[in-house]
Amino acid sequence: MHTAFFCEVTDAWQGDGEPIIYGNYQKDMKAKAMESFKSFKETGKSPEEKEER
Repeated sequence: MHTAFFCEVTDAWQGDGEPIIYGNYQKDMKAKAMESFKSFKETGKSPEEKEER
């Protein structure tokens, strides 16, 4: 399933550094995103949630 958002940009700013492009995501970020997703599916908790001790 995919979701498409259609909108009008009303305000924007240009930050410092290079913009992210899909190639960067595929190369540098996708593996971590997939690990986080698998962990969420197994535990039902986001990776940022800490286990209570």
